[in-house]
Amino acid sequence: DGSYKNQQLIDIYRETGSEAAYCEELIYHLENFWQGDLSYVNALKKCISDQEYWKTVVDNIVAKNRYDEFVCNLLQEERRYEQLMEKIENSVNKVSLLDDHGRILRKRFPERIIKIYSDYLKREAEMANDRKKYKRLMPYLKKIAGCAGGAAAAQEIADSWKREYRRRSAMMDELKKAGF
Repeated sequence: DGSYKNQQLIDIYRETGSEAAYCEELIYHLENFWQGDLSYVNALKKCISDQEYWKTVVDNIVAKNRYDEFVCNLLQEERRYEQLMEKIENSVNKVSLLDDHGRILRKRFPERIIKIYSDYLKREAEMANDRKKYKRLMPYLKKIAGCAGGAAAAQEIADSWKREYRRRSAMMDELKKAGF
């Protein structure tokens, strides 16, 4: 496995004090393999004191690493919120990524967050067919309502459901429990 061999090289270079090779392997690892956390990013950051070079390294990692969760965590850590929001908007996992990073983005990009969650709710409401599924939608209405300008959007979605799905008594009940 390439990732395991690369991790071994990282350990060898760190233990032998081969600083340049160590940094090079860290960069390669971060650009090419799944990361469970930011520990290698933090190790690499200690190697690089030049802030301009660091920005370039982060840009390259973001461009090359194909694991959205890791890239989003890196962008949040680097406080690159516009890039983070764009990454989320362009991801197939946008809702789960927004669940992870929405709290920090909510004040900066309320309209964009409302749009992602609204689109998600419209799709999911069509397919939802039991109380458990209806109940899972309600926190998203509340997330929309928690954004600036979101209360009206959340109420609009709830009202459209009341018209469109009025025969779904469990959905109506869950809307009422959620305060809509």
